[in-house]
Amino acid sequence: MREESAPAVTGEHRSDLGHWERAWRRPAPPLRGLVGGYHGYRQRLATPAVHRGVPGAVVPLVLSFGPPQSIASHRSSGPVVTVDSFLAGVYDHHVLIDAPSFHGIQVDLTPIGAHQLLGRPLRELTGRTVPLPALLGPDADRLVDDLASAPDWPSRFHRLDRELSARLAAGALPDREVIRAWHRLVATGGTGRVAELAEEVGWSQRHLTARFGEQLGLTPKRMGRLLRFERAAAHLARPDPPRLAELAVALGYTDQAHLSNEVRSFSGLSPSALVASHLPDAGGVFDTANG
Repeated sequence: MREESAPAVTGEHRSDLGHWERAWRRPAPPLRGLVGGYHGYRQRLATPAVHRGVPGAVVPLVLSFGPPQSIASHRSSGPVVTVDSFLAGVYDHHVLIDAPSFHGIQVDLTPIGAHQLLGRPLRELTGRTVPLPALLGPDADRLVDDLASAPDWPSRFHRLDRELSARLAAGALPDREVIRAWHRLVATGGTGRVAELAEEVGWSQRHLTARFGEQLGLTPKRMGRLLRFERAAAHLARPDPPRLAELAVALGYTDQAHLSNEVRSFSGLSPSALVASHLPDAGGVFDTANG
């Protein structure tokens, strides 16, 4: 890559809870807007616990170097999915993940980036977890093996910059109107009204809703709610989370009750329970509830 990326941010935790290390880095500048970030992790808890996957307006690409993960959606009546590396379409509800340990990298693709990487609309992947070989073929195992053999997290992230740059350059873009509406929705923190988005891109609300939902996985209204929840969840994950009433005002919710209802709708937990479920030092959200 010609432009230098920021160095990786790393951290480690050892206590009676267990041992985990984390590494995070933004992608190289040409990938920004398509890739939100790289999250490297190696984790083993001292006692069995269930990881609660809290949704966001991203398409997670998980490259696993460890044992398979069993993933259950609380909205699905089907069987639990057990996978190694996988891509998950946009979820608007939490999932529960049971694995003895975690080791790998999660790439947070934006919906635009995921569409471009896969070269296909995302509606058919919404709320689904798909094994990576089903999407990338033999390249999936090659990519995972290449990353696992790298000596450290920065080397792995550099290889991802190179791999994703090549793949995304050849990918198919969504409609330019959908891209414009997405960027506007992100800029407003999810509060942009569909009528205003449609007027700005020159489409009817109905047409924008249909095309946006088909290509990015959720309608603009639902995606806006998810973007706003994502911001709320990030604040609640801080070591010193703000007061709920203040957070509700800052993010444009009607009131504290509105914020609390949205947090419960997307995460399956009340705001206070979500805060209490965070492990220290970016250890993730863990509980023993069944959703």
